[in-house]
Amino acid sequence: MPGFLNFLFKTLVTILLFPLSIGAVYALARVLTAPQARNTAYFWYLAGGTLAYPVLQIFIPKPMWIYTLAHEVTHAITSILFGGKVLSMKVTARGGKVVVTKSNFLVALAPYVFPFYAAILMLLWYILTLTYGPEVGLYYHWFLLVLGLLTGFHLTLTWYAISLGQTDLKQTGVMFSLFFVLFTNCVFIVLIMKAAAPGSVDTKTFFTDLAAFQGTFWVYAYIYAIKLWQYIILLTRSLTQ
Repeated sequence: MPGFLNFLFKTLVTILLFPLSIGAVYALARVLTAPQARNTAYFWYLAGGTLAYPVLQIFIPKPMWIYTLAHEVTHAITSILFGGKVLSMKVTARGGKVVVTKSNFLVALAPYVFPFYAAILMLLWYILTLTYGPEVGLYYHWFLLVLGLLTGFHLTLTWYAISLGQTDLKQTGVMFSLFFVLFTNCVFIVLIMKAAAPGSVDTKTFFTDLAAFQGTFWVYAYIYAIKLWQYIILLTRSLTQ
């Protein structure tokens, strides 16, 4: 019975995640195409770097060892945050493995949603800003460009890794995992933009559009569910007459 309840709960959450993930894509697109973003020079450094990486990846070998290292370290750190311990870790260009004492769906999916190297760069930039003050601002556009490249690195190789088939996603449920990864990556992109170039994005607009999309989706879902139910009743009556 607990197994059935767990399946039922995960199915319900997956259904809820579907409009959340689609709504997040919609809200992100609205934010990225808003005049506030397009008219901000710093936005284009960040966006340019993000879009440049997948193009660059066509001409260079995929740095899979670097990606795998971030992947497994993110698993490990997330497990530690939940009170677990790391027993072993293996990293190769063909894949990796980390053994931890505590795991859950967040531990399993964290590498697919958390841009590890982008987060490290932002932390280093913050430390440099505190240490050297305004002088660091001379290199701000380069910081945004590299941050964009690292964000593109995360998105491109995460997509590539998922396309190969990942046991992490199978263990937590493929549909649940895909919707969760899509939703959280959209949220992280907005948060990165807000933290790195505050004037380029309005987080309030993002979450407002996301909420509005949910309302519209469920209203239409209810309307069409009623229509479907009425059709089924009519069909049943016609067949039994």
